[in-house]
Parts: sequence; C-alpha cells; structure tokens
Amino acid sequence: MLEQNARHVAAMTGCRASVRWVTKTRVGLTNHARPMTDLTFANMELVGAPRLADEARDFARQIQSNLGLTPMENPFIDDNERLMPPQEYETRLRRALPE
Repeated sequence: MLEQNARHVAAMTGCRASVRWVTKTRVGLTNHARPMTDLTFANMELVGAPRLADEARDFARQIQSNLGLTPMENPFIDDNERLMPPQEYETRLRRALPE
C-alpha cells in the first residue's frame, strides 16, 4: 500500500518514485534459529535479569509527574526486570496476532 501511494503521489506531482527496501519485518514469523535463541537465552540466564537502579525509577516518576500523572511506586512493569524464555515470549506475541 505504501509503495502504491508513493507512486500515485509521484505521478500526480510529476515526479518519479522508486522503492528500495532497507529492512523488512513481518511480525509472527516463526523463529527457526532456535539453537541460537536458546544459546543467547542461556547466556542471559548466566548474567541474570536486568535490575533497574533507583535513579531510573526516580526519573520515570519525574516523567509521570511532568505528564500530570500520580507517580507510581514502581513505574515499570515487572517484565522489565525478569528474563522471559523465548518460547513464552513467542506464545505471548502470538496471542495478539490474528489466526
């Protein structure tokens, strides 16, 4: 659709449009590189889940306050500080996609 619109507008304005994909993604494509995914996740387990410093929470609370929101005790969702196995992430992602 984007390419069609670009070509149409170019034709209307006496210009030319050309398309060159730099990157192209498609949500929901199965990850067939499972061994690499498993290896990466195993290394992340060795290092441990991210831990946000108090300064990060304070900064997030300042943003909430500046937006007129009541600052939360923990302005980040719990998933920001836990490792999620790749299979669990893919299952969650697929729940939001149409069949």
